[in-house]
Amino acid sequence: MSPAEQAHMSKVIEKKQMQDFMKLYSGLVERCFMSCAQDFTSKALTGKEHLMERLPRVLQRNSDTVREE
Repeated sequence: MSPAEQAHMSKVIEKKQMQDFMKLYSGLVERCFMSCAQDFTSKALTGKEHLMERLPRVLQRNSDTVREE
């Protein structure tokens, strides 16, 4: 492959990896939210909704795992 073709392929692969990561990240956030948010009629959190406080740690672990791959 020529250097131009290699650069193009590298950009295509990088774009695909970012799309895959964003799909994974969005799915994780959606699953966490849907499993935790139960009631939108009150500002008060229920016991299960307090799990949302764990979301940043879950996302950080997921991000660390993706970076290792």
